[in-house]
Amino acid sequence: MRPHVVGFSDFSNCLWRQREKPQCCLDGVAAQASLANSMRLRVAAILFLCLTAIFVAPCSRAQEGSIKQAMSPEEFHRAGLDKLSDEELKNLDRWLQGDREKTAKQAAARTSKTKMDLIVSRVNGSFGGLSGGTVIQLEDGTAWKQANSDDHFRGTSVEHPGAAVIHGIFGYKMRIEGVPEFYVDPVRK
Repeated sequence: MRPHVVGFSDFSNCLWRQREKPQCCLDGVAAQASLANSMRLRVAAILFLCLTAIFVAPCSRAQEGSIKQAMSPEEFHRAGLDKLSDEELKNLDRWLQGDREKTAKQAAARTSKTKMDLIVSRVNGSFGGLSGGTVIQLEDGTAWKQANSDDHFRGTSVEHPGAAVIHGIFGYKMRIEGVPEFYVDPVRK
C-alpha cells in the first residue's frame, strides 16, 4: 500500500494507482486538457461579448439621435423628410429628443405615482383612535388625515402599530392594527 503524500498531482496519483491500465491516466489527462480548452473558449466568448457591447452601444446611441439614421432611406423618402434642409432636420431631431425626454419624465412621474398605491409602515408614536380630524404620521415620513369626520374609534393607546395605506378606486384607505379600515387623504407639505 502506498503512503499518502501531500503535493502529488492528479496525474502522478493516477499513474501510481493504475500501473496496469495506463490508458485510464491518459484519458484523465485528455479530460483535463479538454476542460482547459472549454474554459479558454468560455473566456474568449465572454471577452467577445464584452467588446461587442462596448463598440455596438455607442453606435446605437448615435442612431437614436438622428431621424435620418433611424429610418431606412425609403421610409425617409415616403415620409417626405428628404425635402427638409439640414437645418430643418437638426431642428426636428432636437424636437424629437425633447419629446423623448418629456415622455421619459412622464413615465418616471407615473412610476412614482404608482409607488403610492401601497404603503406599509408603522405609526410614528402612539395611536389612540380616530376623533374625526385625526392626522396620522407614519414612520416613513408620510402624513395622512382622516377623510370622513364621522368616523370615530376609541381604543387603547398602542405604541407604533403597523399601518398600511392602500390606494383604491374611491381614494386611500388606511388599515391600522386593531382598528377598522378608514379613508384618509395625504397631507401635502
